[in-house]
Amino acid sequence: MTRALVARLDSMGDVLLAGPAVRAVAAGPGIDEVWMLCGPEGTAAASLLPGVGRVLTWAAPWIVAPAPPVTA
Repeated sequence: MTRALVARLDSMGDVLLAGPAVRAVAAGPGIDEVWMLCGPEGTAAASLLPGVGRVLTWAAPWIVAPAPPVTA
C-alpha cells in the first residue's frame, strides 16, 4: 500500500483551501491512501476533504500562539 502525506498545519480555512491539492495527490498514480497532517485548528476541516483517509494532528510550536517555552 502506498500512502501520501499532505501537511497543512495552519487554521481551518487554510486546510480547506488545500482541498484541490489533496484531491490531486489522491488521484496520483499508485497512491492508495492519503494521510493529512494538521494543526489542532484544522483537524475538523481535514476530515471533510474528499480523498483523505486518515487525519493526524500535531501542534507545531512555530504556529501555535502563544508559542510554548523552549525546552532542552
